[in-house]
Amino acid sequence: MFKKSGYQAVSKFELSGTMRTKIARIMFLVAAMMFFAVLALDIAVPALVLGLMALSTWLVSLDLPFAKRQRGATA
Repeated sequence: MFKKSGYQAVSKFELSGTMRTKIARIMFLVAAMMFFAVLALDIAVPALVLGLMALSTWLVSLDLPFAKRQRGATA
């Protein structure tokens, strides 16, 4: 279970220093990717909603011929 390496007993499940830093870097990279993906969604979703609101306002304000009423016409 334990091997003698130099002056320090090391478990066979213990990671070396370079392996630990590699895992830490990969974990940091994944966390950063998740942060920036959420940040992009945080910007894209409100932009999409505001764009749809502007489009709906523009569609309502159009002067379309089939939407015009004749004088004296009732609904």
